[in-house]
Amino acid sequence: MSKVSMITVKVLKTTPVLALVVLGACSSSDWEGGKDDFYVPTSVSERYPIEVVKGTVKVNVPTTSSRMSLAQKDAITRFAQQARNSGTSSVSIMRPGGSINADSIAGQVTQILTEQGLSASQLRHSTYAGGRGGPVSLAFVRKFAKTKKCGNWTDKYTRTGQNLPHADFGCSYQHNIAAQVANPKDFVSPRTMDPSDPMRRERVFDDYRKPKSPTTPADANSTVSTTSAGKS
Repeated sequence: MSKVSMITVKVLKTTPVLALVVLGACSSSDWEGGKDDFYVPTSVSERYPIEVVKGTVKVNVPTTSSRMSLAQKDAITRFAQQARNSGTSSVSIMRPGGSINADSIAGQVTQILTEQGLSASQLRHSTYAGGRGGPVSLAFVRKFAKTKKCGNWTDKYTRTGQNLPHADFGCSYQHNIAAQVANPKDFVSPRTMDPSDPMRRERVFDDYRKPKSPTTPADANSTVSTTSAGKS
């Protein structure tokens, strides 16, 4: 009984000493603790995350003439393809009121949009008080992928011991990915799988059950030539 109580007394006496040692280490000016107490993102995707935001795509068609040029028709065609591929619900077509040229341009634009697969229910026609010289404005809302701006050159490269990439590392890489992605929705959620092709599946199964020779069949019109070089 006395041995147990003696051990307990020793533990209680040494505990304050350990606490003082730990506190003394924390208060030491030579210890550089606290700098690593927070998480520092190191990967490119963490430092420059790609976000999906909504933006407006606009195109203005001049109304100085009642007919569009080939370049203007090509621009409207690309605009219509972007609107169709983005899955937008509506396209706004605004023209200045009281302009015969604007009415003609708006009609030609509507024809191109419908030819590119946009339905009449998706087109929203309206007028504005912009005078006879005002353009026909087209607009639709779509999603864009973007990331933070580049150009952070605040790090000093002459003297650093952190062994970490510099602040601007990987920024242009993320910008290129955001600009090249066909569908920004892929950053938010993956696409569903397309239905399988039963005819293609049957063909693959048939080839597996009846294996064929992997060699390429010889062409009836091809010839094989030999040479006697190197023979004695």
